[in-house]
Amino acid sequence: MKFDDMDPRIQNHIVKNVLKPSGLEINDINKEMMATAWFNKEEAFTSQLSSLGMVEVETLSSDEKRAALALTFSGSLIGIGPMEGNHRQVIYSSIGMRRDVPNQAVSDNSSLDSDLSVGEEAHFSGGPIVKSSPLYKIALIKDEVLPIEDQRQTISEATRIITEEFVDVNKTVIID
Repeated sequence: MKFDDMDPRIQNHIVKNVLKPSGLEINDINKEMMATAWFNKEEAFTSQLSSLGMVEVETLSSDEKRAALALTFSGSLIGIGPMEGNHRQVIYSSIGMRRDVPNQAVSDNSSLDSDLSVGEEAHFSGGPIVKSSPLYKIALIKDEVLPIEDQRQTISEATRIITEEFVDVNKTVIID
């Protein structure tokens, strides 16, 4: 897949919010390199969903009890743990190339400030991540009765596996 094959919203986001903050020159070579990396990350994210018992959704209610994963326009990953009382664990894994966001941030006391929707930013409180880039995909644990500890473990493991795959993809993108 090529840069021109990407959703125009993602193209714009990559140029403004990934290439510029990464210090990469905005040219066709770097756009194509970023597009290849982005499509590889999307594939890694999507391929894990079925093996994890997850289903893609367009929206996620802020009061949904189940755990979820989200992939942002930037190609970052957000692991959203199950609701525990009035909070959740949130694991944010950056694309690793931007200099303006942390590589990883974890909070055991976060909450969703509003419902999540594909194409919109996610907003959190109670942790180091306040908002994300717009969400490209949201996946929800399918099993409505999976115990909280199993959901937490699934999201944690999924975040670890997908992040490792993202790191491997990032190694294909050379930054001076």
